[in-house]
Amino acid sequence: MIVVGIQAVTEALRSSRSRVERVWVVKGGRGKRLQSVIDLARSLQVPVQFEPAPTISRLGKTARPPRVVARLGAIGTVPLEDVMDSNLLLLADGVEDPRNLGALLRTAEATGVGAVVIPERRSCGLSSTVVETSAGAALHLRLVRVTNSVKALNRLKQAGFWVLGLDLKGKENLDKIDLSERLVVVVGSEHRGLRPAVRGACDFLVSLPMRGQVQSLNLSVAAGVVLYQIVFARSE
Repeated sequence: MIVVGIQAVTEALRSSRSRVERVWVVKGGRGKRLQSVIDLARSLQVPVQFEPAPTISRLGKTARPPRVVARLGAIGTVPLEDVMDSNLLLLADGVEDPRNLGALLRTAEATGVGAVVIPERRSCGLSSTVVETSAGAALHLRLVRVTNSVKALNRLKQAGFWVLGLDLKGKENLDKIDLSERLVVVVGSEHRGLRPAVRGACDFLVSLPMRGQVQSLNLSVAAGVVLYQIVFARSE
């Protein structure tokens, strides 16, 4: 995997979940942030190579040359059983746009989500676009790939989790739910929302109040509202 940009490369170097194999820096590039990437890579004994802008653009597959790109080794996932120690999980069912998934992972990492569960089919996987959109946050999260979302949710419920789904037709209000419980927050696809079987596996179906003319939010924004409400409730 190739990641592009100072923020994503920095987080890749800092992450214990990824292994940076090589860093390429544009020749003549200057600046404190760029130098900090170079210094960090060298301190970790990661090879740093200086190349002209066209080469950097080709490596990063971008029209506008970035200042730095990096190649990562395979990013591993963990089994569902390994995240049972968490108090808050996120399941992204059917998220197909890598930028949406990246934004979702960035929010999840910022709110202290213990792991993100993603089905193997009908969902995008972890790609360079996902990592870059997440500003590298994806590289700090535990990721779980499952073959069946409903089976995963039922297993989590058996382990003591409550499942809270975000759904436009949801009737539950967040302020009526005990957010201190162990929770799995579930978001569906960009266009179809929660699949019926996934909806049926939820203990609570929550919709957010919409006061304007637009009747829906981007899934990462909606998830952010709910996740931060959980953070605030648990900090009281």
